[in-house]
Amino acid sequence: MRIALLCVTCTLHAAALRLKSGHKAALKLCPLPPKEAGPNALLIIDVQNDFCEGGALGVVEMDASFTPKNPTPCGGPDGIVAGINAFRGQFDGPKDMIIHTQDWHPQDHTSFASNNLEELDADGEKIKGPFVLRARDGQMMWPDHCVQESTGADFFPGLITAGDTIVRKGSNSNVDSYSGFGSLPIYAQEYPRDRIDPTNLHAILQDKGIKNVYVVGLAFDYCVAETALDAKMLGYNVVVVKPLTRYVADGSETAATTKLAEKGILVGPCGPKRRLTEFD
Repeated sequence: MRIALLCVTCTLHAAALRLKSGHKAALKLCPLPPKEAGPNALLIIDVQNDFCEGGALGVVEMDASFTPKNPTPCGGPDGIVAGINAFRGQFDGPKDMIIHTQDWHPQDHTSFASNNLEELDADGEKIKGPFVLRARDGQMMWPDHCVQESTGADFFPGLITAGDTIVRKGSNSNVDSYSGFGSLPIYAQEYPRDRIDPTNLHAILQDKGIKNVYVVGLAFDYCVAETALDAKMLGYNVVVVKPLTRYVADGSETAATTKLAEKGILVGPCGPKRRLTEFD
């Protein structure tokens, strides 16, 4: 099992939607085949203070030398918040819905490096003992972030949330859940040592008859990708709206893109005939 320690400050950055001077941008949904038409859901993943500029795990899309590329992944003209706020206007169908996931960790969460200092080598870089949380892809350890009731766990200022559904994840001290669906029972047979703790996201989508989900937010290579993969596995049509995400690092972004493609998940923009953005 791969066990990694990550105690660096990083932020997510991907190419932001650029508006041509004098032109008004109109965000469009990637069209899905007519036979798959149905209610849509926008899943906004973890756009919280600790994942944005100045946060405990504020991440700057890093290259191979760990050089940050963008210090403001959320706010400002190149941040994702303005784009997400605009994109949400497309989800105005009578059965459409908008859902935010919110990392909501207890202070003693097992994935926090600060709670596992006794497991570190003298140089503070390697884990000595067994550490089983995510057997299926290895356990990453993180700085303390999104602690319940903290400012870092709050949604980034300016992100529209009024009237939306909020799904909290990561509340179990002993379960690390990247996906908005939590740690699903479907993994138990193949990875019996993984702990199971699903959220109510799947039940909410089923109750509303949602067929198509569009995923945006933070971070593309972790929580966004894991949410998209689980949604696909659960039978939804899935689009990851790449310009409205940011990623942690070049290497993990490439790996996530490959994994999503292997599962047939559309990562927008959608190409010449299936565009996410059109200029009036």
